[in-house]
This record gives sequence, C-alpha cells and structure tokens, in this order.
Amino acid sequence: MNELYPPDGLPQETYQVAYVFDPQEDTHPPHKKRRVARPPRRGDGDGGGTSPSSSFVPLLNGVEGEEFVRLRRGVFGEAWGFVRGRIE
Repeated sequence: MNELYPPDGLPQETYQVAYVFDPQEDTHPPHKKRRVARPPRRGDGDGGGTSPSSSFVPLLNGVEGEEFVRLRRGVFGEAWGFVRGRIE
C-alpha cells in the first residue's frame, strides 16, 4: 500500500468537522405568521345553522318527507347538544 493508507485501510490523518450554531448571530429572525380563522359559514358542522337545505336535505333521492327531515334535525340537535356538553 502507499504511505497515506496503512494496512488497516484507514488514512493516517482523520478530519473531524463540527458545525457551531449561534442563535444570537441571527439579528433578524423571520416573523411568525399569525393564523386567522375564517368565520364559520351558516349551517356548517354544528347543526346550529338556520338553513335546512345546506345540512339536512331529504334522503332517499328526495323522497323523504319534510316532517322526517325536521325530526332528523331535531334528533341531531339533541344528540349534538349532549356531545358538546361533554366536550366543553
């Protein structure tokens, strides 16, 4: 072998590198972006909306009667009220 590589296969000189991070070096850190929540649309998610057409449409390809749609909306409101109380 040559003189740079001894019989064990490792070079005579080894180099060690370290990166030193200095947080004080950065004088202008990037600004954090503020999250802005969108206002909830009427009838989305919680069942509190006033528009029945958006969340409670007649089922069975529109054959379900309006009375049953109102009943479904009422049962959902009661169940969601119970769940919301447990969450809060």
